[in-house]
Amino acid sequence: MKKLSLILSLVCIAALSPAQTSDTDYSQLYERLVSRVGYGGVGVETLLDKWEQADSANTDVYLARARYHFARSRTDSVKVHDGRKYLDMDPVLVLKDSLNKPIYYYNEPFFDETRYGMGLKVLENVIASHPLDLNLCIFKANALLEYEKESPDLTLQYLLELIDRHFKTSPAWKYPGETVDDAFFCDVIQSYCFALYRKGTDSSKEAFRALSEKMLKYSKNNVSFLDNMGTYYLVVKNNEKQALKYYRKSLKIDPQDSTAIKNIALIEKRAAAGK
Repeated sequence: MKKLSLILSLVCIAALSPAQTSDTDYSQLYERLVSRVGYGGVGVETLLDKWEQADSANTDVYLARARYHFARSRTDSVKVHDGRKYLDMDPVLVLKDSLNKPIYYYNEPFFDETRYGMGLKVLENVIASHPLDLNLCIFKANALLEYEKESPDLTLQYLLELIDRHFKTSPAWKYPGETVDDAFFCDVIQSYCFALYRKGTDSSKEAFRALSEKMLKYSKNNVSFLDNMGTYYLVVKNNEKQALKYYRKSLKIDPQDSTAIKNIALIEKRAAAGK
């Protein structure tokens, strides 16, 4: 799956490029500074002000400013949640209660809405100025996904709109170092499907289904999204009959599809054991 790593965390995407027009290489100064103090650390905003004044046409400075606000908006707090995973995170600590039952502690992010909104406004303004930059759209989707945590409603809506835009208007997307064709775009959306499913909440699983269904509307023979729907019905809905329909369709398109082969075998094994 192409570009999966791009969407798993805000700090993994929208890497700053060296492009700039002033004599001072602010991108390198920025990278050195944040390596020491973090994206929201002391001195970052002052550097960003100077960078923007020197090179206001460079989108990297606005991505950096949005990241600054997002970092400043975030605080982490250790909270107890049931289960060995929470939002695809591992616990930072596991203790036992008086009945020897495990208690799972997670480092959970929380966001100041005002500061987060400042970052989102910066990002939306630069997207409006550069509507064909898919990198910026991915950055926004990541920001929404991290902020919403258990209920990714805004993330889903934004991605659904992005899918409609791609297939209805065929925009000439730009992405650093890549040619954005249908296959690349499908890989990006599949990466979000994966991330939503891994979050493990009821809302995120429904978002996983909704994205997969939307993609099949435009790419009805895409094996990845057919397998997604099979997995949704098999794991989330426990509807093996419906799951088989999707997996068998996948196999007709790609007889070597390992996901369909393994899950059909699992369903048949369960059926044989139940007799």
